[in-house]
Amino acid sequence: MSSLHVQQLSKWAGLSTAVALALTGCSANSDTPSPKTAEASSSSAKATEITKETASASPATASSASPSASVEPAKATWGKYKFANDNFQIDLPSNWKIEKLKADEYQTVSEMTSAFRIVSENDRDLAEVRTGYPEVMDITVRPSTQKNTVFDTDSSPAGNLVNYAFVSYNGSPNEAWMTLTSIGPSEAANWEPPLDGPVFTGGMGVFEAGIDEKTKLPDVDPSLKGASRFKAYVKTEEYKHLKRSMLSFKVLKGSSVVGESASGACVGAQYTYELADSGLSCTEAKAFFSEILEQPISTGAAELPGRGACMIPSDKAPGECIFDGTDGRLIVTKKS
Repeated sequence: MSSLHVQQLSKWAGLSTAVALALTGCSANSDTPSPKTAEASSSSAKATEITKETASASPATASSASPSASVEPAKATWGKYKFANDNFQIDLPSNWKIEKLKADEYQTVSEMTSAFRIVSENDRDLAEVRTGYPEVMDITVRPSTQKNTVFDTDSSPAGNLVNYAFVSYNGSPNEAWMTLTSIGPSEAANWEPPLDGPVFTGGMGVFEAGIDEKTKLPDVDPSLKGASRFKAYVKTEEYKHLKRSMLSFKVLKGSSVVGESASGACVGAQYTYELADSGLSCTEAKAFFSEILEQPISTGAAELPGRGACMIPSDKAPGECIFDGTDGRLIVTKKS
């Protein structure tokens, strides 16, 4: 990772390693089952778990055999899938399935915990989703490593507070990852693997898909190798659907132990935020400070050019953010 890279505390470092190892064992779309398959529920959540969003095609039509040349294929029907006690929601094609997994030892925020795999209509693993990790945002700068090869990046629709990246870490020619991440698109090339997962009020999560040279990629020329193969996958319908599903990730409720307090302060897992005259909502304040913590920290401060700067709080003293253009203030205190 470059000097822009940051490292969370040893607790989160251990979590990141455990999650990365778990996900490495499950290569999306691969014919070879991962060790987690044994933990999976014997029954998958079928299209009945997903509320139809449109009526352009029934699930049976969407997953039927290829039509003859004279018939246009039906467009995918999309629906919404809620999980973790209805705290979260994603969009899915109705012919994809949900295969539930066992939560790992780090998923400790019980009311926000869920673990499942997204499976294609022809039973290929596509991605893994895990929520309920505690929010850990204490970070230090990490040294640079080789640059990642970036095939695609995007920011989520307004309000979702997450980003998306499709990268090969350290320029690997044989393995790539599609991931939902808190890291902005401009940092994806320099960030040390793995990219940090989505951060939301009350916790952290993982929404990721790993592919390698053994993964079957539909509509991709099998003679292609390495980066050329991943670039070709970006143009496929399956890739576009999986990216759309990742970027649809939405927090519906959030943890009951964080949020807006009776005094109007925004309460997070590691920090509290006095909104003062910042003009920000609790969610906006949390998102802004999360971005600040991703920036290089120099003499105790960090800056988002054109937006504002913050003195980082310590164990003994609060920090203060000042916003460009309005001079509004946000007071951030580290919880003991």
